Amino acid sequence: MKVDLKYDVITRNNNYIEDLFGFEDIHKKYPGITEKRWQIISRGDLEVGMSTDECRLSIGDPIEIVLKKDNRFENWFYNGKTLEFESGTLQRFK
Repeated sequence: MKVDLKYDVITRNNNYIEDLFGFEDIHKKYPGITEKRWQIISRGDLEVGMSTDECRLSIGDPIEIVLKKDNRFENWFYNGKTLEFESGTLQRFK
């Protein structure tokens, strides 16, 4: 049996917590997101023009997604909130 000492409390590496819990610099994973948008995301807010990824990062996964007209239009439904996308860009929310 091979033991992975990477997670051993005594011999752990410098990225022990990040490796154990999957933490990483999320900015590196989404390099196209501007600093202004990161501020909006960190508050859990939305702004017209956000991408689907930015919306997911900001308010989480929707309860339901409905695709319309050749999958170009999407409606995302949350408890009490609806997001309307065209070609992956937020057009309006209510």
